[in-house]
Amino acid sequence: MIDPETIRVKPAHPSQGEWVVINKADFDPAAHELYEEAQPADNVPAKRKKRDEDRTA
Repeated sequence: MIDPETIRVKPAHPSQGEWVVINKADFDPAAHELYEEAQPADNVPAKRKKRDEDRTA
C-alpha cells in the first residue's frame, strides 16, 4: 500500500498543537493555512555536509 503524501497545516484550535498533518489531496486553501517552519539558510546538517565533502575529495 502506498502512503498518501501529507502536509502540515496550522491548527484550527490551540489544543491541536503547533501543526496538524493532513493528506495533501485534502488541502483546501479556503479552510487551511500551510505551516512553515523557519528554515536555516543552510539546512544541511554540518556533519552530513562534511561527510559529503569527504566523499567527493
